[in-house]
Amino acid sequence: MMMTRVGRSLRASRVAHAAVARRLAEFSELNLASYVNSGCTVDMQANRGGTKVVRSFKPDFVLVRQHAYSMTPGEDFRNLVIGLHYGAVPSVNSLFSIYNFCSKPWVFSHMIKLYHTLGPEKFPLNEQTFFPNHTQMQEGKNQTHGSLRRRSALVLERPHLNDQNPTFQHSPE
Repeated sequence: MMMTRVGRSLRASRVAHAAVARRLAEFSELNLASYVNSGCTVDMQANRGGTKVVRSFKPDFVLVRQHAYSMTPGEDFRNLVIGLHYGAVPSVNSLFSIYNFCSKPWVFSHMIKLYHTLGPEKFPLNEQTFFPNHTQMQEGKNQTHGSLRRRSALVLERPHLNDQNPTFQHSPE
């Protein structure tokens, strides 16, 4: 594994006169268990001379420098981020933000709020359209939107167990 600037700076680090044992790993090399009362225990796989070795430890803090989610099969590590958060492991970078950055539309929706707050001159964005699934995306290509915009609220209710015909209510304001 290549030594990074962070790795070099942590090599001989001390915190409160105690040595810092740094462990560099990728999400794919980790497994963990988190408990309410005893925190988080991480198992890290490593190859030592062609032999797989598993080291277990309780992290005092974590620095994440890898995306937690990719659409590539087997590259979804959101559960590890949740486990670190569940085990109350302090993080140099926010576990909340790491988890939120797993969804690009979620991040873009927050950028849209900045766009509306700051204006297009200070925070320009490329026009994008969001569809919750591919069916609406196909239908959306043929729809035209009128110039008059009406305020409306969408109320989503969980149908009652006895209700045979669940409904979603659309109420104009």
